[in-house]
Amino acid sequence: MANTYFVEDNDRTILFFSLLHDKVSIIDTVSKNWWRKNIRDTLPEGKRFSSYPAVKIGRLGTDISVQGKGLGSYIIDFIKDLYLSDKNLAGCRYITLDAYRQSIKFYQKNGFQFLTSADENEDTRLMYFDLANI
Repeated sequence: MANTYFVEDNDRTILFFSLLHDKVSIIDTVSKNWWRKNIRDTLPEGKRFSSYPAVKIGRLGTDISVQGKGLGSYIIDFIKDLYLSDKNLAGCRYITLDAYRQSIKFYQKNGFQFLTSADENEDTRLMYFDLANI
């Protein structure tokens, strides 16, 4: 269901992330108006559907010894670049993730936005990044 990648240093895992397929869907948003303004109307006429393909970051973690050194942001940029390149075989326009509360500021710093306000009181928030913004 997901591909997981590891970065190791001297037989110790210092970073890992997993990627899987997902979608950005109208039913995941607050309202049809929000969907029109932020998703549908950003796409060319004739390409407007009720959901669009995305790649999901299922997990992203760093060892405490390397936290704060920019590796997490580097991996986010790597994933963005991977899906912007001509190797984007999945045809994804969006990157999604479920951010734990303590990680929300990190993802916002890396350009992610909330997809809905319906999960404001939950342990995780659904966030997305539009690759067209690069």
